[in-house]
Amino acid sequence: MDKALISQLKQTNISEDLEKTKERTEKLWKSLNQKTKQEVLSILGLKVTSIYRAYNTGNISAKIITALSTICNVNPYYLTGESDDFGESSYEIISDFLRSKNKDYGKLLDTIEAGKAAGKAEFVAKEEDLDQDDDEWDIAFDDGPLSEQILELFLDEYEDLDPQELEAVQSLTMQDIVSLLGSLNIRAKAGGKNAAMEMLIRYLLLA
Repeated sequence: MDKALISQLKQTNISEDLEKTKERTEKLWKSLNQKTKQEVLSILGLKVTSIYRAYNTGNISAKIITALSTICNVNPYYLTGESDDFGESSYEIISDFLRSKNKDYGKLLDTIEAGKAAGKAEFVAKEEDLDQDDDEWDIAFDDGPLSEQILELFLDEYEDLDPQELEAVQSLTMQDIVSLLGSLNIRAKAGGKNAAMEMLIRYLLLA
């Protein structure tokens, strides 16, 4: 679950067993290293005193449970005392948990999920449009040297980069580059611009 959703969750108590919640929240929190604690507080958007209050009183909110469950991979029902299984966490588990606690959370999740689905559909549509555009990239390749046409197209693209885009390219890590190459290899099968760029990279690697 992301910070945007967690910020909209209520801070009212949802513990079903105060003693179990106190014991389990304290044990979990004290087992975390400092980095993980900061991750929890960052996604939670609250101060550490909220965590202290939870394990001192047993009163714990959906907001805190969702943050702990997301970062620490713990079953949210374990923290409320409804289950004795530490288990694990996932988007589906937390979603079901929140829906069971408050119908408003169900509506919130439905809205967010619908927005993500619409955004994904729009992204795919734009990607398809890009593949259909720029007929200039539909170049026939052979096993010979890199053609001047490909190099010219590459230079045109490079010259269009603004300073921020150029800095972003230069800051890519090796892992980033490997991931991007894998994605480009898949997209290149459709031909067009992606195929041209893949051929350029192959040439530069072998040059």
